[in-house]
Amino acid sequence: MRNVLILGGDDISYEGVLSQIGEEDLIICADHGADHARAMKLNPNIIVGDMDSVHPDTLAWAQSLGAEIQKYPVEKDMTDSEIALDALDLDFPTMVVLSLSGRIDHVLSNFLVAGRYAEKGADILMTDGKSTVKIIAGPSRYVLDRTIFRTMEAEGETLVVSMIPLFGDVQGVTTSGLYYPLTKHDLICGSSFSVSNKAISPQEEVGITFDDGVLAITATIEH
Repeated sequence: MRNVLILGGDDISYEGVLSQIGEEDLIICADHGADHARAMKLNPNIIVGDMDSVHPDTLAWAQSLGAEIQKYPVEKDMTDSEIALDALDLDFPTMVVLSLSGRIDHVLSNFLVAGRYAEKGADILMTDGKSTVKIIAGPSRYVLDRTIFRTMEAEGETLVVSMIPLFGDVQGVTTSGLYYPLTKHDLICGSSFSVSNKAISPQEEVGITFDDGVLAITATIEH
């Protein structure tokens, strides 16, 4: 089982999101994320937030399905997405569905909040159905999940992979399946050195191993 946390925002590929969701996954929505869940025909288990952006018809629909509603004041110290993450059992892997091209303050905040939970051991993957961002703390090994990219790669599109240190340097990075390989390389926080690497081929596994630090591993198709 996995937590699937659906946030608000625009420009989300429902097809790409649905290709990554399993029948046993727990569906949690933060406010307007419930509208996305309804559009994808996913039944939410829990809805959290101040309910200022979810459509009233969607809220009534979710309640008719037995969804648990956790309402918070509009004036609060955390975003709806952080409240939702804080309420989850992060012993389970978590996929966060969100806009990666909307309000830059929300995008950056979500990255950093996810990084803080990753430091505590949480396994978090973020996606808009077109790109993925794995937020992970070391020591770890991550094999890139290419579910949403397979068709485009088979048609000759190039998969671009970047590794972005969060909070500080990342130690001892070794990669496989990338055009520019790394072996026990330290990545410096604030450097663009590890941005825009490329997968060698659709058939070769992309793996990233590192010893310490928090790393955001982004994957998207080059356009």
